[in-house]
Amino acid sequence: MKKIFSTLLFLMICASVFAQTLKNSSSNGLNMRSEPSTSGSVLTSIPPNGKVTVVDKSNSEWYKVRYDGKTGYVSSKYLSEEGNTNNNSNNNSNNNSNSSNNNSRNSSSQKKSNSGNYSASYNTGIGFRFGGWESGLTIKHFIKGNAAIEGILSTGWANYGGTRIIGLYEIQKTIPGAAGLSWFYGVGGHIGSYNNRYWNNGDCKGGYYYINGRRYSCDTNRLVIGIDGIIGLEYLFQEIPITLGLDLKPSIDIIGWGGSRFGDIAFTARYVF
Repeated sequence: MKKIFSTLLFLMICASVFAQTLKNSSSNGLNMRSEPSTSGSVLTSIPPNGKVTVVDKSNSEWYKVRYDGKTGYVSSKYLSEEGNTNNNSNNNSNNNSNSSNNNSRNSSSQKKSNSGNYSASYNTGIGFRFGGWESGLTIKHFIKGNAAIEGILSTGWANYGGTRIIGLYEIQKTIPGAAGLSWFYGVGGHIGSYNNRYWNNGDCKGGYYYINGRRYSCDTNRLVIGIDGIIGLEYLFQEIPITLGLDLKPSIDIIGWGGSRFGDIAFTARYVF
C-alpha cells in the first residue's frame, strides 16, 4: 500500500510539471469569470503577464484555468505561452459586457449542458483503480467533447497471478442539479495473461495438473483476450484537481481462460490536469 501511494504522489508531481501554463498577454487585467461568457460573475482579475494553469481547452474561445487558488474561465485570445511577446492591448472582450455574439453562443452551450451533455472540465486524469477483481494504474484522457479514452494496467489480477491491459472508449454526461457529479459508460477490450499454478493450485501434482486426461504445466502463463464494459459515477472537486469515482466493469474472455466477471466494482481516485 505504501508503494501504491508513493507511486501516485510521483504521478501527481509529474502531471503538475507537464500541465500547460499560459500568461495574460494583454496590457490590462484579465477577468476570470464563473462561466464561459461575459455574463458570468468576475471571480478575480489576472494582472498583465500573470500566469495561469490550463484545466480545459475544449471551448476554443474560453479556457478553464486555475489562478491564485481559484478556478474559472478567461478569454483564450488574451492568453499566450511564456516568451510570446504578443500583446493584446485593445479592448478586452472578456471585460466587455456588450459582447452579444459570445453571450448567444455560450447561452446555447449552457442549455446543452443543462440537458445532460458533458463539457470536459479537465483534459487528463492519472490515478489508481481499486477493485475486487482488478486493481492498478488508470489514465483517462478526453479526446473530444464528452468522449474519453481510458487505459487500465491491472497488475494484481485477484489471486490468480495475472496481468491485464484494458482499453476503454467512454461517453461522459452531467447529472443535472448535481454540481461536479457526472456519469459515464463505455466499451473496450483487454489482453493479458494468468499463471496456471495460481488458478489450479489445488490440482497441481509434481508440477502438472490434468484435465480430461491431458497434462498441463502448472507454471504456464496463458494468454487471454476479451471484451469489457463499464458504467459509473465520477465527482470532480471544484477547488482541488482531484476526481473520485465508483464503477462497475464486467468483462468476458473470448480467447484463453474463457471466464467472465459480471460485477467488478471499483473505486478510482485521479489527479486531473
